[in-house]
Amino acid sequence: MKRLFWVSTLLLIVLLACQPRGEGVAVVDYSEPEITVLIEGLIHPLGMALLPDGGLLIAEEGTGQNDLSAGVSLLTAEGEIGRFISGLPSSRDSGDLSGVPFVAVSPANDRIYLSYFNAGGLLTMAIDPQRPLTLPDTPYGPNDLELTMTPLNEVRLSNAFAVAFDREGVPVVSDATENGVAKKTVDGQTRFIHRFSELLDPANERVFIDPVPTGIARVGAEYYVTLFGGCPYPAESGRLVAIDESRNERVLVDGLNMPIDVAVGPDDTIWVLEFARFAEGASCFDGSGYLPHTGRLSRIASDGSLVMVLDELNYPSAVLPLPDGSLYLSEIFANRLLHITFGE
Repeated sequence: MKRLFWVSTLLLIVLLACQPRGEGVAVVDYSEPEITVLIEGLIHPLGMALLPDGGLLIAEEGTGQNDLSAGVSLLTAEGEIGRFISGLPSSRDSGDLSGVPFVAVSPANDRIYLSYFNAGGLLTMAIDPQRPLTLPDTPYGPNDLELTMTPLNEVRLSNAFAVAFDREGVPVVSDATENGVAKKTVDGQTRFIHRFSELLDPANERVFIDPVPTGIARVGAEYYVTLFGGCPYPAESGRLVAIDESRNERVLVDGLNMPIDVAVGPDDTIWVLEFARFAEGASCFDGSGYLPHTGRLSRIASDGSLVMVLDELNYPSAVLPLPDGSLYLSEIFANRLLHITFGE
């Protein structure tokens, strides 16, 4: 269902998002963030993708009730919002939502990418880079999507969580179940370019956990990846790492609590989003152990240290920098998107 959605700053955001970047990027003072609720009433939103005209695609995990409620919503540049793609599976995997965790637009702005749990690859839809997206009378469905990045023998995507693109625009995908990063081959199949080793519980050197790669962003010739960490979700066991296509890996930041996303701003600021802390002794398999209002948004300073910008976030799930230096941020269980601005 379509509906008009207006916020006082939306048209300004769209105008700024459409402006080409100049030779220099203004320095932003990140010390005084202000939060505005941009959209409410979504169905467990997670990843986002900005369109060239300032419109926004929003991945929604759905209800998690073994139905077809997952999909992608579109907020147009004119402020109209509704479902763009619907009818995709939504369920739970070990208590966690498993629907559509991300949506991305190719660097050429000619293709949309998304996936869902056990889809067997990436789903894609061609779009016209010269024409703004509009809401269809009836949302697009599975039959309107093509499958790419298909299995190569036994190598396949199981739980594609986020996507970046190499310098040529080829998709590079983090897989939270396969504990690795995969790349699309020239034949449209799947090849893992990196597999992550287990992480160590900082409080107990005898406890190892799955790395669970989540967010991914390309920074030059490397890919920055957040390692969320697996059950029993020990405190400060998550990491932000950098990898390359030669299977090199280095730790950028450790001691994180369930880092779920990483993004690069227009001024090259690296943003790191932590989902929550986990209640000690809680079950890993019913989704009840995540502590509310314990999420954090931080940036990496020039000396490599982590500088917290916002805390007490309520299950933040993805962060999207905008051309004007502000941010969009989704809160998955609050079913809303936030707009974060800094100074004037």
